[in-house]
Amino acid sequence: MNNITLNDLLVKLKEYNPDEVEIVKKAYEYADNLHSGQKRQSGEPYISHPLNVAYILAEMHADKDTICAGLLHDTLEDTDATEEDLRIFGEDVVHAVKLLTRAKGADEEEYVKNVLADPMAAVVKNADKISNLYDSAFSGIVGQVRSEKAKKFAKKYVEKARKYYAHKFSPALDDAIEKVDALLEDEYVRDWQTPNYTREEMRI
Repeated sequence: MNNITLNDLLVKLKEYNPDEVEIVKKAYEYADNLHSGQKRQSGEPYISHPLNVAYILAEMHADKDTICAGLLHDTLEDTDATEEDLRIFGEDVVHAVKLLTRAKGADEEEYVKNVLADPMAAVVKNADKISNLYDSAFSGIVGQVRSEKAKKFAKKYVEKARKYYAHKFSPALDDAIEKVDALLEDEYVRDWQTPNYTREEMRI
């Protein structure tokens, strides 16, 4: 289980940019409210995912707009939020979140191409994919046998990531794809591991 908290994110941010704490906190609270009641497949509150994405970005010393986009990246797709609503966080954030919003049935290759055209959107998507890959590998109760359903879902996610995202975003994402694929061969669910990559590996 991913146990990253808002405080973890803010402490990390204060290490390199304390002046940006308040706007990031505001973005978290905004996203948390919008995702209220939503759950991940693991059963965790949905906000745990964008929070983890933001934490990965903060570890890379990303700026406030990039971290805000990480926190808000699913709001247009999965909530009632509009582009106009998000403008309180700036046009760059709105543009990135818009690009990260994938319409149902949209062509994945075209989606990836559009995301890669925008540096902020690409950095957030990179962290988003890594977060989702790790979530799929560590979903379940630690020490128990991984269910066939969970393994099948995770394997499918890995194959899709390999097909559309490998060798396009970063060495870190390429490593996460292969690492998670190997972890899924383990019969038992392991304890959560936090992604640990350098700025160079993440291409930030």
